[in-house]
Amino acid sequence: MIKLGKARLLESLLENQEVLVPAEVYEEAVVRGKLELYEDARELERTLEKDRTPIHPAKTDPRAKRLLSGTSSLGAGKRAALHLYHAEHAAAILSDDRVFLRFLRENSIPYLTPAGVISRFMEIGNLDQEDGLAALERLRKHIRESVYSKVKEDLEHGRGGSEDG
Repeated sequence: MIKLGKARLLESLLENQEVLVPAEVYEEAVVRGKLELYEDARELERTLEKDRTPIHPAKTDPRAKRLLSGTSSLGAGKRAALHLYHAEHAAAILSDDRVFLRFLRENSIPYLTPAGVISRFMEIGNLDQEDGLAALERLRKHIRESVYSKVKEDLEHGRGGSEDG
């Protein structure tokens, strides 16, 4: 969510899609972020409050529990996101964490990355090419160069393409 804020797309995502925010993710990104004096945390808090985005309490889902058994590399926020995804029958998980993305891919769980959101917004008409490229440029220093280059090429040629990033 923080990277989408940097790309100035978080508010649009919250306005156009139902976004489920696990309490553990809020705790990590906002509460702890504010304690560590990260300005991004305050901006994220303002955006979530402005759009009245509900923060979902912890849920336990047996499918997520089974997938996570024996996995110690995922933190509380990612575990909570997986439980909430299954419990609420969500469409996808938003993440930029490479370990988590690999886990999701290996378990056939749909996901979006911040760069993927830009591509998807262009595909569905929420962004035109100029705005998509501008959002990607704002995101550039926060994603891998290979992801930036691939998504930029796709956007310049009018193709959406979600890349890990």
